[in-house]
Amino acid sequence: MKIKYIFFDDYRFSEEHYAVGFSNETKFDITPNYEYEVYGMCIWRKILMYLLCDDYNLPCFYPSELFKVVQYELPTYWKFTTYDNDEYSAKAIWGYPELVDDDNHYIALQERDKAALKIFLDMKSKFKGQN
Repeated sequence: MKIKYIFFDDYRFSEEHYAVGFSNETKFDITPNYEYEVYGMCIWRKILMYLLCDDYNLPCFYPSELFKVVQYELPTYWKFTTYDNDEYSAKAIWGYPELVDDDNHYIALQERDKAALKIFLDMKSKFKGQN
């Protein structure tokens, strides 16, 4: 699955995004009009988020509202799960096996845990170009 970052500069989020803390001043480390590979997705506080590598080669979740899908096929190795948890965690996750199977990996990626980053980068190189 590939997406293209299409909203920038004068973009205004939907109300759901403002409610969870995004603002017009939120800065993203991604390039306008660039296509990104999607490595996972989650539903966080009712918002669909895409996991991609930002311009610093770090995994980050970004609101789907910022992108246009340009390649719809999901990778065959992806898995899916749902969670019944508090409002600050993901309710559903799609993606590579460790992202779905390890309850802590999702949070560890966001906290820049070295082991989680290694798993992500290894997965990225292993499955490069596979859908």
